[in-house]
Amino acid sequence: MERMGKADTHVHTDYSGFNSLGLMSFPESVIDPAKQVDDARRRGLDVLCITDHNEVAGGILAQKYAKKFDDIDVVVGDEVMTDQGEVIGLWLTEKLKKWLSPEEAVDIIHEQGGLAIAPHPFSVHVDGMQEKIFDLPIEGFEVINGGHPDPYSNYLAQCIMDRHPGKWAATSGSDAHSLFTAGYNWTEFEGRTEDDLRKAILRKKTVPVGTPAPVLGQVQWSMEVVWGGQKLMYKALRGKLPEVENNSLIHKINSISDIKKATGIVAGFAYEFPLTNMLATLLSVSFLKRRAKKAMKNIDERIANIDRIIAEKEAAAGDGSEGGLRHRGGCAGIPPGDADGRHRRCHGTRLPRIPPLLPLLPGQRDLEDGGGVPSVHREGRGDIRGGRGPSGIRGRKRRPGKSFGNDRQDTPLRGTGRRRGPSDRVEVPHS
Repeated sequence: MERMGKADTHVHTDYSGFNSLGLMSFPESVIDPAKQVDDARRRGLDVLCITDHNEVAGGILAQKYAKKFDDIDVVVGDEVMTDQGEVIGLWLTEKLKKWLSPEEAVDIIHEQGGLAIAPHPFSVHVDGMQEKIFDLPIEGFEVINGGHPDPYSNYLAQCIMDRHPGKWAATSGSDAHSLFTAGYNWTEFEGRTEDDLRKAILRKKTVPVGTPAPVLGQVQWSMEVVWGGQKLMYKALRGKLPEVENNSLIHKINSISDIKKATGIVAGFAYEFPLTNMLATLLSVSFLKRRAKKAMKNIDERIANIDRIIAEKEAAAGDGSEGGLRHRGGCAGIPPGDADGRHRRCHGTRLPRIPPLLPLLPGQRDLEDGGGVPSVHREGRGDIRGGRGPSGIRGRKRRPGKSFGNDRQDTPLRGTGRRRGPSDRVEVPHS
């Protein structure tokens, strides 16, 4: 049986601009579009979707670069901010304006011949559209977002998808702003090309695979963007940072005063001091845990309300599909299976502990430690990251009876010989 195609449906480049945290501004990503393509090929992806924030220029450049290879397709996308959260458009020809209504944004995506996907719809810390997605003619939504290691956001999305099968395509996107956070999760589909992926989304036949990136990867990303931002500001101070069309990050750095550039460089060194980023990590983990714990208290009530919203809309539309609803009272232990016998598992809701001294413990399960992080697995599948970590350094050996947080099976790149089959499956125990 030919293997399924693999796509990352949510990836960023240095065309995603910048963000702010209090008085600090920082790049969303410092990764060149071509580097994202090269990394996707190394990881064995068939399709890469570049979805920069409110911009398509990075995707267009990546698509042009990828044309020299015959083993990967690039889809131009845009993760656009509406006035009620973010929505992703795939197969776009031009960027959308910010702050449109969700209805306007989805209409424009469809007018361009694109497909609309809701990223991290139930996020507790970024701009997901929450229940608004049920008012929109979107093609799918993310049930695994790689930037959400908390035990709530992806969990609720997977529960809703499992309770209402066939209504939307289930996608899994890394939301990678860095190579450090790519490769932990992806979307599988029948075929190998971007046209095959599009058909799978429209037919609601996509299969989400993997787990969110560990918090350590997010820390590495934060240090990467700080260091990358410092280098860009230093170039700008020396007058050697030329403007790049449609690159809002470069424009932002060139537009600030030399005093702010110098201050940013100094502040960057302060952040990169180990104790500083360790404290920032512990605070961020604690923040996510508190948010998730608060949200989890009312999850059954929220699921029941979502069931009611969907039932009312189906009744109003007269599609007669109410009998297909799965009212289970809760989502822990939902056992839906794929037609080919591979099962998707939505794990329990137990909250994790805060990992101590996270930056000093590579490979730690981070928020996944203690169990409860939602993940969707296909049995008998390897992980496209293979045996190497995000830095390219081969990972630690497994000790007998010991499980690392994101244990991986080596999956050879295409054309390298025998592939791992179900009989070679490595069981990864879940705590």
